[in-house]
Amino acid sequence: MKIEDIAVDTKLVEEGAWVSDIPELEGVRLKCRGSDNKDWRRMSQHLVNAVPRKKRIPLLDPAEQDRINAIVVRECGLLDWEGIEDNDGNPVLYSKKKAEEYLQVKKFRDGALYACFQVSEGLVDEVETLAGN
Repeated sequence: MKIEDIAVDTKLVEEGAWVSDIPELEGVRLKCRGSDNKDWRRMSQHLVNAVPRKKRIPLLDPAEQDRINAIVVRECGLLDWEGIEDNDGNPVLYSKKKAEEYLQVKKFRDGALYACFQVSEGLVDEVETLAGN
């Protein structure tokens, strides 16, 4: 094994990349930073520490985890999207306000988390290649 074969491009993690073929989000592409970018780690730790002890010991309450995930994805992960439409079929432009609304929907939140994890793992090229096939 060569260490360069498993190294992740930290520039992509910090600046973001487009991810396609996201489970449950057919036809949607998300531009995301990696889930282990510096801002993500800092904010996640801050938000978890702010949760009352009884909701995080021994395990973080699932509702709190969903709330934290939505905030961290919105503020530190999701940068843009393509393929999202309103009820009339018109494209919805990315904004943090719209992201906040959509991240309350479990399947969208899970898809955005998936995309952020793909960027962190350096699987973006693989995901893009698979989507093109």
